[in-house]
Amino acid sequence: MRKPLVTVLLIASLLLPLIPIGACIPTGGAVGAIYKGKLKLDQVYHAFKDMGLKLVISEERVQGLTLKRVEVRLGDLTGRGRRVLHGYVYQGYKKSLVLVETDKSLSDSPLKLMKLLLASAGLVDLDKFSNPVKSYDNMIPPAALVKWLKEEKGLEVKQETLRCESEGAKISVEGNEVAVLSNEIDRNLSFNVISEALEGVGLRAVWLDATDPKQIARTLNYPAVIVLGGPLSPGSGYVSKIYMPKDDARKLLLRLKEGRRGGVIVEDELPLDRPLLVIAGVDRNDTRETAQSFASSDLPSRIREAVLSLQSEGKKDLFELRVSSSASCGSMAGRDITVAVGYNDLLILVKEGAPNPCYRHVVQWYELDLDDRVLRIVIDLERSYKACIQCLAVVETRITAGPLPEGRWTVIVNGFTRRVVLGS
Repeated sequence: MRKPLVTVLLIASLLLPLIPIGACIPTGGAVGAIYKGKLKLDQVYHAFKDMGLKLVISEERVQGLTLKRVEVRLGDLTGRGRRVLHGYVYQGYKKSLVLVETDKSLSDSPLKLMKLLLASAGLVDLDKFSNPVKSYDNMIPPAALVKWLKEEKGLEVKQETLRCESEGAKISVEGNEVAVLSNEIDRNLSFNVISEALEGVGLRAVWLDATDPKQIARTLNYPAVIVLGGPLSPGSGYVSKIYMPKDDARKLLLRLKEGRRGGVIVEDELPLDRPLLVIAGVDRNDTRETAQSFASSDLPSRIREAVLSLQSEGKKDLFELRVSSSASCGSMAGRDITVAVGYNDLLILVKEGAPNPCYRHVVQWYELDLDDRVLRIVIDLERSYKACIQCLAVVETRITAGPLPEGRWTVIVNGFTRRVVLGS
């Protein structure tokens, strides 16, 4: 017989309690770049939402200072339970900060991905970013955040060194499809060359329009990406500018000025260990010839090996979130959260005020740590595109999370934390 629910009431005010930065970075490190200019959080938020990304505006406290930021999901990580790779944008008046989690090697691939997303939406000038600032998992706050706080706000923040045993990070991406990013011109001339080469090793090429921010966002879902065209490619050159070393870009420009031909193939990566190649020529015809060089090389086979290594192993976890959200006319301030403990699951009830009944709560992502018994859920209010009654509303959402093992659990919903005991 199912045990009766034991309810723990959690009341969250408009400003939710914050978790101070004082824990190790679970992926192994952090890397950031300071942007010389103002990145408005509301503009970044709405642009990323339109692109189909999962994100939320969150807050954190750094040694007594409360900072607002856009927090975006960049991918799902492998391991026991479920973890997410996070990217962040901090707004400043003169300088802003783009910060990402990364692996133990301090790869800047997650930072390049954030630049790609921001540039595709027309939010940044790539020349205004500083060089990457990197730090290991035990340096808290991350070095990039410390540097930005000093330059933007004039604050000297003390950095702590903790004892950490981070798991590191590896992304699991299913499927055998490879995204090919380019404009229409390079698609017409070179995509079929790439497609046939990949089909020869059992992979399928999918073309994505590099001039469309929504399609750029889809690169998060592919185990490998190939970029066609160089920095001067109309509408898509910004992608190559991010991933192509400056020396290679200069060589192509010099060849163009001198009337010479040629091309380059650049090997880079997406987060984390996902291959990314740039195939670029002096002009569109040289790009096609360079694509033919790719097809006759061992690169298609190497991409296949990398794609296979990213596939998840073993059976799927039985844990799931079941979400039901509705709204009705009414009004309330802030957000109320109730957690009920069942036999082997948690029932989380969320109530929040909204501008009208068209809004619903949508889970952006969740993270599950089975070893430390931590469940973190990030939700956001999203408007459905349909006509509805014009009145203030209250959105009510029911989230069932389970099955979960017995023990003392920490439940975090949008930064509001509560500890409950599951089981006898």
